[in-house]
Amino acid sequence: MKNAKETVNTRIGKLSFTHDFENGYPTEERQQKLFNEMDFQRATQAYLWGLPIVALAQWQHEHENVFGAKSGDIVLYRDYADKAGILTANATTPYAGSFINLEKTGPIVIDMPEADVRGATHSMWQIATAAMTESGRYIFYPPGTEAPKVENARVFESPTNSIFFAIRLLSTDEAQRDKDLAAIKIYLLSEIDSAPETKVIDVAGRPWQGWQPRGIGYFERLADILGREPVAERDRFFINAEAARDREGQALRTRRPPKAHPRRCGARRRGDGQGKRLREAAPHAAGGICQGFAMGDRYSLAARPATRDL
Repeated sequence: MKNAKETVNTRIGKLSFTHDFENGYPTEERQQKLFNEMDFQRATQAYLWGLPIVALAQWQHEHENVFGAKSGDIVLYRDYADKAGILTANATTPYAGSFINLEKTGPIVIDMPEADVRGATHSMWQIATAAMTESGRYIFYPPGTEAPKVENARVFESPTNSIFFAIRLLSTDEAQRDKDLAAIKIYLLSEIDSAPETKVIDVAGRPWQGWQPRGIGYFERLADILGREPVAERDRFFINAEAARDREGQALRTRRPPKAHPRRCGARRRGDGQGKRLREAAPHAAGGICQGFAMGDRYSLAARPATRDL
């Protein structure tokens, strides 16, 4: 075995190893460089992965905090200015939309009228749940719960706790569009025999943002929505399952890395000699996946366990 340090040229610069590359481990200085690079790469992966759900989570946030909408209230976007916060809206069609938190409401009913309207519901991952192009009664219930039995209704299990109900108003007459929208009913299943009026909130030119936040705000929004939604098995790669179990229910936290040990994770046992040397030299560095999202800062995302296999 060579005793001298070996330096290897890599895409992220030169990395020095004790002994040689095959039999050594990164020097203390290079360990920090590798951890920072891991943080950056995982931040990039998490950012790209979370784009769909963060966009709808941000839109839901604006519904609640800018327009004061509650679960099941409809927000109306009449014109171009009202729709300025939507990423993919066209310039002419009036839109309306509602976010419904099924975890809080339980099964929800949406009645679509015989009118020139088109609707659709989507999961928070922007995956279509139901095309609502025909009049009739639609029922949506929370993931992993028993389907309600209702005659003459289309029943759908939502893959996420919250759903987004999007509406396009197609009549060319504004007064008729208002009547058509008023004919759409959203209410609790328990209210099916006496459905109340659905509240409609007009954007009325108020500025709002329906696209993903920038900077740390993006990861705060991602952590918030992951803490409220089940994680599909297909997404487990992006979630540190061990950390999620240990930190169930915690919100995203940021902290500066300590000077002595910039990264602390539970060490995973390895059978090879190199793994043993790594644990002895840097026990804080020998764990599995640890989550960081930008160089210099630390972030941890907590997500509830999956309730069903999507």
